[in-house]
Formats: sequence, structure tokens, C-alpha cells
Amino acid sequence: MYDNIEVKSWSDVEPYYKELYSRGINSVEELEQWIIDRSKLYALLDEAYARAYINLQRYTDNKDYEKTFKNFTKNIFPEYKKYNFVLDKKLYECKFRKKLNEDKYGIFLRNLVNQMELFREKNIPLETEEVNLSSKYGKLIGSTQVEFDGKKYTLQKINVILTNKDRKKRKNAWLSKSKSVSKHAKELDNLFDRLRKIRSEEAKNAGFDNYRDYMFRLKDRFDYTPEDCYKFHESVKNVVVPKIKNLIDDRKKALNTDEIRPWDKTAEGPDEPELRPFKNGEELLEGVINIYDKLDHEFADYIRIMKKHDMFDLDSRKGKAPGGFNYPLQKTGMPFIFMNAVGLHRDVITLLHEGGHATHTFRMKHIPIIEYRHTPSEVAELASMSMELLTMDYWDEFYKDEKQLKKTKSDHLYRIINFFPWCMSVDKFQHWIYLNPSHTPEERNEEWKRIAKDFSEYYVNWSGYEKYLPNLWYLQLHIFEVPFYYIEYGMAQLGALQIWRNYMNDPKNTIERYKYALSLGNSKPIKEIYDAAGIKFRFDEALINEITDFAIQEYRKIK
Repeated sequence: MYDNIEVKSWSDVEPYYKELYSRGINSVEELEQWIIDRSKLYALLDEAYARAYINLQRYTDNKDYEKTFKNFTKNIFPEYKKYNFVLDKKLYECKFRKKLNEDKYGIFLRNLVNQMELFREKNIPLETEEVNLSSKYGKLIGSTQVEFDGKKYTLQKINVILTNKDRKKRKNAWLSKSKSVSKHAKELDNLFDRLRKIRSEEAKNAGFDNYRDYMFRLKDRFDYTPEDCYKFHESVKNVVVPKIKNLIDDRKKALNTDEIRPWDKTAEGPDEPELRPFKNGEELLEGVINIYDKLDHEFADYIRIMKKHDMFDLDSRKGKAPGGFNYPLQKTGMPFIFMNAVGLHRDVITLLHEGGHATHTFRMKHIPIIEYRHTPSEVAELASMSMELLTMDYWDEFYKDEKQLKKTKSDHLYRIINFFPWCMSVDKFQHWIYLNPSHTPEERNEEWKRIAKDFSEYYVNWSGYEKYLPNLWYLQLHIFEVPFYYIEYGMAQLGALQIWRNYMNDPKNTIERYKYALSLGNSKPIKEIYDAAGIKFRFDEALINEITDFAIQEYRKIK
């Protein structure tokens, strides 16, 4: 069904929406078939949007791709939203709805009712404008170039210089990068102010006092509250931040310095081995396939299928949007992986991470209800972050030298532990932004400086360079493009560390439970999916203390 339809305008799909709307439903069985057909139609539109978005991210300076994306957001997306609501209402009012199996359809129906309650037709043009504005962020950052030592670098490629052993050279590179970003500060502030205003208006239209509370409902967050996030913030501040001091002392020793400056954060020490694990994206991909083969052949086969169908764009280049992502193509049934590889170890981690998302996509392929293939981020990021840790024993695919291998593993655990405060910074900042919607850019940047220093930059000496601190949030694309998508990384990281601990004790059973949990998609509450994986969905001080102690213990063993 819908196999040969190319979506170029709303008229290409409108007849199929009308057929679903007018179709008679005379039994539970007919309702179930209607739900499946509805999912297939949604998958068609979902993939059409995905391909338009992916193409624009790959080539932000391509006018044709920009035109196609704008056509979708301006002319197709609004009708798509309206008709989806009409079909959802038909389902909601169907007399057989309450006879559907609760175990199979419970989460689906709960979320459907929630989304219906939040739907406001007057929000559609606002959402369209928001999507288009968000895409401008990627175009701006993707086109930014850093001039250094007579050469031009993308914001991704200059990061290679920031790992250099020559402290003076990396300081100058950091300054060049910081100045390049700061040149766009006013433009970025103006862009974000427009996004903030639109988002606050969407929340008001839906009957909410603020955008934060609206987003919690819009993201179907029934498993935790904003207050739980605040507790998570405080737990990390009380438990993790004090533990990091000793880890920072290790970095100071490795770098042969008595303080960490902003240009030292990713640097390699004078006696540490250089980590340049691959030369290009093709070499990176082959190495990751081999790593997956050693962990589980099924995982490697997924990546081979993607490679066969050209589902990767890995190398950084001018005109390419920043960041990395795995985007499921719902109709085709496989994902596309996008990233900006420049030859660093962090690129290996990124592809392993996105490969975890891809594995999740394949594991859910059998689920007929499309909403169950759209997993909450707390589960999606569990898939990806677990894959990073589960593959650690096989990183010798890239690092034959024992010193290099030890460094990659210890650095990874170091970054995971340090990530918790950063994650809390980004989340707490967004809470403040949308609970104080009338703030000025100056007030916003001052609040960011306070939060960043309080959580994640407390050990970095920014003296003399504080004016560049806002660059940290300017370069955090989630704040611009996918608001309130970040705390999930912290929750999932706690889960991933638990899966890794289980894997050390029982590899076979852990992998099977991991696969099973991923195959559930979004069909169960988050806690039940974590239970299925053999772990706990909690973020209290006791669990955080236990899991971070475990991670630090493993870090010490490797060091």
C-alpha cells in the first residue's frame, strides 16, 4: 500500500487520507486494520519529510534542497497536521476503541488522547515557522569557517587542532574558533529570541503558562516530572561534581599543567599517544562494522544493509550542517546516519552511538503501529549509549597499540562521568529560559555563565576569556533545534552504565535482554522497557552514587 507514491504536494496524498476518513469500521478487527493502514500512510509522509530534511542537512547551500524542504514545511506539513488530527479524532470516537487490547494498544491510545488534547490548529503555522527558523541555525553554523594558520576550517575540523600537544597552537586555534562563533552572536541571539517567542506562543495557545510544561506534555512525559529533573540536577551536583576533582587532577598531570584552560579540555598530553584512528569515512565505517561483528553478527549485518543502500554521510565538509544523527526512514524500514567525521576518536564514538540508534530502528521494524516505532528519547538514547560501552572490548580494531587502547577507554569513561554535569547544565538552562520568557539576551548569557560554571565548567579557568562562555550554548544544537531534548541523555547514560556492568558479568544474557528491550519500541512505559533490559529507571542520589562509583572504579583499572 502507498508503495509508488512520490510526495511532492499535498494533492499526492490527500485522496488516501480521505479514504481512511470515510472508511467504515464495523468491528475491532476492522479497526485494527485501519490503524495499520493509517500507520503506513503516516510512514509515507514521515519518510518524505525525513528525506527533505536529510538532504538539506547534507547540503545546506543547495537551493533546490532548500526549496524542497520549505515546500514541505509550508505546503504539506500544515495539511498533514490537520488531517492527522481528523483521523485521530475518528479513532478516538470509534465505538470499538475501548474494546482494543489494553496490553497492546494502551500506550498508543494514551499518547493519542494526549496529543489530541494538545492540538490547536492555530499552532500549525507557528510550528511551520519554528521548523524553518531551526533550519537556519544549521545553515549558519554549517557555513561558519575558522581561519587559522593560513587555512580555513569548518567548526568540526578545527577540533583536530584542539587536541594538539602544542598548548600555544591549540590556544590560538581555540581563540580563532571562539572569535568565529562570536561574530555570529547577535545573529544567533536574534534567531533564538524568535524561536523562544514562537514556542511561548504555542504553549499559551494550548492553555499552558509556560513552554516547559507544554513540552513535557507534548513529549508524552508520563514517567517523570519537571520536579524529578530538578532532583536529578541536584543529585549530580551533590554526588558527581565532587567525584570529578580527582579525575581533573589526572588530566592536569597528563597535560603537565597546574590548571585546565578552555583550550585544554580535549588536548592530548605530551606523553600521551595521538589518536587518529582513521583517514576517511569509508575506513571509519569498515572499522565499526568489524567491531559490531565481534559483539554480535546481527548488529554488523544491519550496518552492512545500510551501506549497501548508501545510507551514510560521514565526512565533514563545507556547507554541511553540524552534528550527527540517525534518522529512521519509516516507509523504507531502515535508517540514515549523518555525521561530521574529521579523523578523531570522538568520531568513532559517534558512529558507534548512531549505529546503536540504527540497531534500534531495525529491531523495531516489525512493529505495525508507527507510534511504537517513535521511541521516547530516554529509550532511544539507551540503545545508542549502551552500544558505545558494549563495544569497548573491541576497539582494538582501530587501536593496535596498547597505550592508545588504554587511553581511548579511560578517556571515554572520563567523558561519561564529566558528561553528567554538562547534561544538567543544558537542561537547567532550558528550564530557566522558558520559565523566564521575557529575559534579554544579556540576562540569558549571564544565567548560562552561572549555570555552566556551577555544574560543568567549575574546573576550567576561564579568566580573561569569560566573554566566550556563551559560545558553549550557541554550539549546543539541541537548544535551538530540539528544545528539552537533552536530560534524556543523562537518564539513558545511567541505564547504559548498568547494562555495561551486567555485560561484564553475563555477556550473552545481557545482549539478549538489550535486543528484547529495543524490540519493544514505545509499546511499554519507560520503566518496563528498562526492566526488560535488566536495569533501573531511576536518577536519585543513591543510584547515581552507585553507578558513578562503578564507572570511576573501571576508569582506575584501565588507567
